[in-house]
Amino acid sequence: MSDYSANSSVDPPPTPFGIDPDASRWIFLGMLGLVAGGGLAYWLLSSRLVPPPPADIATDPTLARGFTVYRERCLGCHGESGQGDGPTARALAGPHPGDFTSASWKYGDNPRDVLTLIQRGAAGSAMPGFQGLEEESALRAVTAYVLHLGGRPIPDFLREGQPPLSIADSPGEEHPHRGEQDANDGSDPQLIEPIGTTP
Repeated sequence: MSDYSANSSVDPPPTPFGIDPDASRWIFLGMLGLVAGGGLAYWLLSSRLVPPPPADIATDPTLARGFTVYRERCLGCHGESGQGDGPTARALAGPHPGDFTSASWKYGDNPRDVLTLIQRGAAGSAMPGFQGLEEESALRAVTAYVLHLGGRPIPDFLREGQPPLSIADSPGEEHPHRGEQDANDGSDPQLIEPIGTTP
């Protein structure tokens, strides 16, 4: 008989690197299961991270989109209701995040200036600009949502389906089309130039 038997003195062939093949298979399958489980958990949880918008804004496409962008990019500092009390607000260096529910805003509440401030950020503060925001309509939507949080009216130029804007001026700079109209609510079409035009 050439088979190995219990009484045989011949040892089985050595395993490569001294690793038991059965154990390595179980380790590999366990690691594969962990990766698959982690991926599944991420997929399930990531779709539920942003809750649906409140009923008062769910029917307004601009505010509903602004709600989503706000939750992704602003809530950490400005908080759920825009009072500047987000979870990271205390740890920020520089000025405290703005309170949108306040009667007066540090940079003013002219919709055009608010949009420009969100796009460019606030100098000397931890607020970054949103130049990297993939679509201008997302910038308009989050601006509309910030105005909504502050109880301010939302001008038509921030609504979905409006022509593209040129955001050439920043808060505090002279704008050639403004003149004495800085208090304008942003609804004057002469203040809004389509991208690509020169003032």
